[in-house]
Amino acid sequence: HHLENHQSTYERLQGRLDKEFPTTNARLRMGVMPWQKGLEPVQLFDRAQLACKMARGHYNKPLIVYDETVLLCGSGLSVTLYPPVGLAGENELGVSALFSYDDFDVLTVGDMNGVTESIFTDVFTLPDIELLVVGHHGSKYSSGADFLKKISPEYAVVSTGFNTYGHPAPEALERLEHAGCRIYRTDKDGNVCFRID
Repeated sequence: HHLENHQSTYERLQGRLDKEFPTTNARLRMGVMPWQKGLEPVQLFDRAQLACKMARGHYNKPLIVYDETVLLCGSGLSVTLYPPVGLAGENELGVSALFSYDDFDVLTVGDMNGVTESIFTDVFTLPDIELLVVGHHGSKYSSGADFLKKISPEYAVVSTGFNTYGHPAPEALERLEHAGCRIYRTDKDGNVCFRID
C-alpha cells in the first residue's frame, strides 16, 4: 500500500540525490515503520494514512516517511535522516536530519515541540551536537531543557524573521542560554554561515 502512494515522490527524491551527489552511492529506504515505543496500532495506521495523504498532495506538503537512513556523501560528510516521531499535528510530522562532518555535528529538528523532542532523544542515539538549528523558529514550546541537556549543543541558530507568533520566545532563548549555547538569530544577524576547517 505505501509503495503505491510514495513511489513517485521517492523516485524524484532519489533522482535529486543522484544529481547532487553523482559520485556517491546513496540509496534511500522507505516505509512506515512500527518502531516507536508504545505506539498503538490505531495510531500507527493514522500516522501512515496522514503521511500517504500528504505525499499525494492533500496537504500541499509532500512527505516521505523513512527508516533511520544514513547517506554517505564523501569527503567526511554524512547525512542521517530520521522519520517523524510526533503523535499529533503537522508540525510533529517532519523529518529530522543530522549532518556530520568529521567531529562536527549539525542537528535540525523542524517544528518539534518539547514532547516530541523527548520522544526523539529516547528513540534515537545522537552524538553531542555542535550546532542546533533551533526547532520551530524558537517557539516557547521547543528546545526543552532536557532535550538540550541530552544533545549539549555549543551553537544554536534561530531561523526567524518578522512574525506575529513571538518567535523566538524569551523562554526558549533563556533555555538555550542556560544550556551554554552561543545563539545566532537570522532576524538580528542576517544569514548565518558556519565554516568548518
